[in-house]
Order: sequence, then C-alpha cells, then structure tokens
Amino acid sequence: DLKNSILGLPITHNGIIDDALLRDSYPDFIRNSDQNGEKISHSIGGFLIDISGQKWVSVILERKSGKPINQIEIQSLKTFMNILETVLKWQQEYKKIYLNATQDGLTGLLNHKTFKDRIDEEINRAKRFKNDLVVLMLDLDKFKRINDTLGHPYGDYVIQTVAKIMSENVRTVDVVARYGGEEFAIILINTTPEMALVVSQRIVDNIADYPYSMNDETIQMTISGGMSLYPTHSENMKDLIELADKAMYDAKQVGGNQIKIHSNDDATIAPT
Repeated sequence: DLKNSILGLPITHNGIIDDALLRDSYPDFIRNSDQNGEKISHSIGGFLIDISGQKWVSVILERKSGKPINQIEIQSLKTFMNILETVLKWQQEYKKIYLNATQDGLTGLLNHKTFKDRIDEEINRAKRFKNDLVVLMLDLDKFKRINDTLGHPYGDYVIQTVAKIMSENVRTVDVVARYGGEEFAIILINTTPEMALVVSQRIVDNIADYPYSMNDETIQMTISGGMSLYPTHSENMKDLIELADKAMYDAKQVGGNQIKIHSNDDATIAPT
C-alpha cells in the first residue's frame, strides 16, 4: 500500500520529499539509535523518477549522521535523478525498438529474420561443443477455413494460443519463432532425437486437445510438424530448414496432426 510506506511518499506527494514531510507522515522514523545507544539524527531525501507515465521508480536516500540533507543538496540530487530518468527512458525506448525488430507483433515469438540469425548461431555453437540440435517446422492444419468462416480476429486468437502452447512446452534455452502466417519453427538445443520426439508430440497433442473458443464459437485445431537433425541430416542451416519443412508437408499428406522425422531414404512417422 503506497499510502502507508516511506517508499510511497515520492509517488503520493508528486516528487521530492524531505525531512519536514517525513516528520509529518512518519514522526517515529526520525527517532533511532545506533548499537551503542547513541542518538542518530536521520535525514531523508526522496525522489520520483517517471519513466513512461506508467512505470515509476521511487528513490529514498537516507543519511545516518547528525548533518541533515539541506535544500541545496536536495536540488543537486534532483538534477542527478533527472539525468537518471532520461537514461531509463532511453533504455525503455531502446527495448521497444529491439523487441519490434526481433519479435512477431501478434505472438511475441521471434520473427522470421531473427529465427534465421538464431539458428545460425546455434549451429555454430553445436559445432563448437559437439552437441546435437533439432529443427522443428510446424504448420496448422486447414487453418484457412478459420479466417474464411470465423474471420481474422478468430484466426489471430488461434495463432496466439498455439504460440503460447509451444512456448510453455519447451525449455527457456530453446528457440520458438513464428516463421510466417500459420507456420512456426522451433530449435531444440542440445537435444537427442528421442527427447525431441517426446517434446514435439506433446506440442501436437496439446494443440489438438485445447478447447479453442471465442465469441461462442468453439473449434478444434491440429498441427503437423517435420523434424531434421543436426548433424545427422545436415550441418547447413538452409538444408535443415528445408528437410524439416519437407517432412512437415509429408505429415500433412497422410492426414496431419502428427510429427514426421526426415530420413535420407524417406520420412518416417514418429511414434505416438
């Protein structure tokens, strides 16, 4: 409760606070003593930093000596806080610019370009540490019918929900991206094919089992996926994406709602 805390004073009193305001609000706070029982006169300077009109930083500076913080020092500290406020605002704006450049606006997942940058980085890292890496390409089955019959807002809702399901079923080290439209891409870092099958099948099952409902319209949605393995199938980024993509379309050809793994002979259906 900001109204009942010292840190809340700069917010509830619109900016700077000093000893006089503190005594009025918290008269007992000035009364303190050190470990030897000797009286110490505390002095307070409080400041509010407004970052965006929605995010604030409350700063309380305390001097534990007999010398109070005077008004000249308050103004000097306020100047410093103004500089800090400007720095934090620029940091906030930079974060917005960075997220806009790297994330998909609808889902918050990585966008197509950033995914390709990341897969290149992860392949190089896998080479360096001799780790396995799995690339998953996934595409929603018969998604066009949603936009055509229920409208694009419903389609956006489905895509956002599917993105959330994917993110919740991988580790924080893994990479999830919206590759384009209703197609998604996942990089499973340092993961064996056996573990990748467990993860990918769980994603497929959870998407199929989810109760999609909006505006009193309930639907079912499934997804098909293809998987390629580094270094088993290729050590090249473009090849790994293309092989996983081909396996994904093979999965669609046999009914969808499943994962296929690319093989050098053909694609094989992952066990369910």
